[in-house]
Amino acid sequence: MSNTGMTLRGKLLAMTATTVIALAVLFSALLINGKSQMLEDREAKVRNLVEATQGILSYYEKASRDGQMSVDDAKKAAAAAIGTMRYDKVEYFWIHDARDATMIMHPIKPELNGKNLD
Repeated sequence: MSNTGMTLRGKLLAMTATTVIALAVLFSALLINGKSQMLEDREAKVRNLVEATQGILSYYEKASRDGQMSVDDAKKAAAAAIGTMRYDKVEYFWIHDARDATMIMHPIKPELNGKNLD
């Protein structure tokens, strides 16, 4: 027995407990950081997908402004192009008018198109 009064067993238990606590703290920090990184990655992905969709809308809006197609044809073509877009194999885009809650285009449930969603 040493001068501190701790037995060898007590010292080993204290070292083990300290190691387990340190590992638990480290593991928790890694989990929190991983979750934050996953959320940031998902936000960036969604932002990029929305920007791509806005690019399609801008293209058809410019085409109608330049007289290459009528406004109605441009709207239909944009809705058709966006209706075919998918991400993560099952996710999709839809278009609705936020002013009066009318569904413009829903690729999965076309029966909603033109209906008021209020």
